[in-house]
Amino acid sequence: MARLIFMAIIFIVLATQLPGLATDWLVSNGYMERRDAAALLNASSSDNAKKTTNYNGVNRVVLKPGPGGHYFAQAHFNNKTVRTLIDSGASFVALTHEDARRLGLGLVAADYSVPVQTANGSLYYARAHISSIRIGQVRVRNLDVLVAPKGALNITLIGMSYLRKLKTIKVERGRLILEG
Repeated sequence: MARLIFMAIIFIVLATQLPGLATDWLVSNGYMERRDAAALLNASSSDNAKKTTNYNGVNRVVLKPGPGGHYFAQAHFNNKTVRTLIDSGASFVALTHEDARRLGLGLVAADYSVPVQTANGSLYYARAHISSIRIGQVRVRNLDVLVAPKGALNITLIGMSYLRKLKTIKVERGRLILEG
């Protein structure tokens, strides 16, 4: 019986201390912002998701760098998931031909009439309209995008036409923070 009581006490101590210790570790290693950690620890379990993505009424997403220091994100184009590269050097959001097809954008050869200067030379892209692009909880509505011809792009790019509509774009401790 004493062993059972001792184990119960250990369990209670761990259950009450572990969330704080884990959060401290996440903050100290740069995986979480201190203000987000405070909101998370003070929030009830029913509204944790809202508090961690919405700080002072601003939706935000924090992206860690991937291979080569590039920032990749799962973006939702009209609620369909597309793997993207955040590219501040791109003027527009540019979809791959394959992603545009998966999104149901019915483009024909005649639509590819917009001249675009790329690192590989000049190509003709198609113009399309997307109702909503969301990365995490950061959403931009009603955005014109470009669609690359088949084989011209290997990943969809989130360019400045999306980024300039955000409230904040910044890099802190190597992480890209988008706020809308």
